Amino acid sequence: MLKKHLLFATTSAAIIFFAFPANATKNVTSPYVSEGESEIEWKGGYEIDDDDEAWEMETSYAYGVTSFWETKIGVSGEDAGDDEDAEFSALTWENKFQLAPKGALWVDPGLKLEYERSLQGGPDEIKAKFILAKQIDKLKNTANFNVSREVGDDSEDDLQYGLSYKLAYEVSEDFDVGAEWYSDFGDFEDDFDDQGHQFGPVIYGDAFGSLGYEAGILAGVSESAPDALVKVIIGYEF
Repeated sequence: MLKKHLLFATTSAAIIFFAFPANATKNVTSPYVSEGESEIEWKGGYEIDDDDEAWEMETSYAYGVTSFWETKIGVSGEDAGDDEDAEFSALTWENKFQLAPKGALWVDPGLKLEYERSLQGGPDEIKAKFILAKQIDKLKNTANFNVSREVGDDSEDDLQYGLSYKLAYEVSEDFDVGAEWYSDFGDFEDDFDDQGHQFGPVIYGDAFGSLGYEAGILAGVSESAPDALVKVIIGYEF
């Protein structure tokens, strides 16, 4: 069964990658894991900043190994704009851990660890994300606290910090509307306008029982953030 899942995932990921170029967009991670469930996910979008345009994308395959551990592999590609050519940029390996059964605590906690291998000769990167989620009636709150560090050749020693938050309202069983905030603080030495802060509306839904999607537009709140980022995420569970 697992071999069939992997074959399907690899084939679908290749088709999606070459058929749909776009931006490996920001998303707020949930802490939940489903044992035995596979998902192919494509994250993309389009970034506009000072009349320049850029995109990158990521296609990944995730599998719920246990009731609390999910592992994911992915490949990213990008076009940085300024007449640069599109190219593969990184391979990623992520592991997400659901730290408590849903509803067992006042807030649902999770942890995600990621290793990103550069395909462009630059430094690799190690990332950690602490996740908190809480649903109050029809309001769904999810917060991610991020820390990352470069490793390998030409790497920087400083830790980089970030925060993301999602507030969604459950319109129906398979459709939510909400908003997301993203902050890239760097090492906290920069002023607000020198950091990356973005905010915007997002919709979330499920179609045909196994196809999930989200789409939104994030506007730059600080001067260093891009003027706009259109984000699209599509996931197929099986």
